Amino acid sequence: MRVTCLLVCAAAVSLAQTGAGGIQGAVKSTARAPLRVHPANPRYFTDGTKGPDGSLKAVYLTGSHVWNNFQDVGTTNPPPAFDFDAYLDTLQKYRHNFIRLWRWELTEWKGWDAKQAPLRYGVHHPWKRSGTEKALDGLPKFDLAQWDERHFDRLRSRVQAAGKRGIYV
Repeated sequence: MRVTCLLVCAAAVSLAQTGAGGIQGAVKSTARAPLRVHPANPRYFTDGTKGPDGSLKAVYLTGSHVWNNFQDVGTTNPPPAFDFDAYLDTLQKYRHNFIRLWRWELTEWKGWDAKQAPLRYGVHHPWKRSGTEKALDGLPKFDLAQWDERHFDRLRSRVQAAGKRGIYV
């Protein structure tokens, strides 16, 4: 599977023309289509928009990493809410235009230090937790036949919030 298949197209900071002249500077714009590999230089992407000279504009992805930008993580149950807006503010401050939204399959992780409190991962999993049987974390087991729309609502709202700020997800 190509990397470009994993990108969700929101809005982005497009970079001006590539080619013989290289990248000439950042220009704020809205993506017109999903990203794909730039034909003139496979180290860059394009959304298909063209510069004043008619060549494809390049999109150079750059961002900052944090593990809990999609699921809340902490030692309490439930874990404290991640301040996604402040995270986006930081990305904009440093002119970043790309993030990955991380999601953990685990509901909790005890780590290597037995004395340390376990990390708990927020309720944002794709499946509903229903029924009377309990999982190892003490909450109802996941019902893999039922989607939990809260997961997808959060995913949609975070992608849209990033897109409004010119950030690809």
